[in-house]
Amino acid sequence: MSPEEFRSDLLRAAAKLPEAVRPIADYIEKVEPDIVLGCDCDARPISVALRGVLAARGYDVRYEDRWITSRLGMRMDQHLKTEFDYLREIEQPRVAVVDDYISSRAHTLATFRGSLRRNNLAHASVDWLTLAGRGAALSVYPNARPNLTSPWRDQPGIIGISYTPDLQPVTHDTQLGREFYTAIRENLPSDI
Repeated sequence: MSPEEFRSDLLRAAAKLPEAVRPIADYIEKVEPDIVLGCDCDARPISVALRGVLAARGYDVRYEDRWITSRLGMRMDQHLKTEFDYLREIEQPRVAVVDDYISSRAHTLATFRGSLRRNNLAHASVDWLTLAGRGAALSVYPNARPNLTSPWRDQPGIIGISYTPDLQPVTHDTQLGREFYTAIRENLPSDI
């Protein structure tokens, strides 16, 4: 695929993203989670679109973007400390986690649940919401592969962020990344 074809496919996917996340927004409004955690990196564009859709609907929820990945292992406990402290104040906490893809092995979900257990939050209800894959509470495209639904996958220059091994965010600012997010924002409907 030529760079121009990739750019065209990417911007077309960005333009469709606000419509694609509508089922996730519907689900969030229905279950009313106490907090929504957007898996930063590959799911960041989904969070941008979802926040826009929820805001257009006038729906207010605490929404945090955090790097949630199985590669964190037990470091996830410290990385999500603020969010876990917030959830411990709620008798029956409900968490919605927004991700781009879930594999059949669901390593990230298992790592997240383990972190909840270690932080005395095993009783928390977790809804894993994805754009693609099987095994989530909701997957918009359950039979799709991530490269088909998320052409930005593993592209920090487009996503706009990556993380160092010690969990420090590194921002990436590129022309294509700016065009990508502009395409998402310009396609947020006002009448959702």
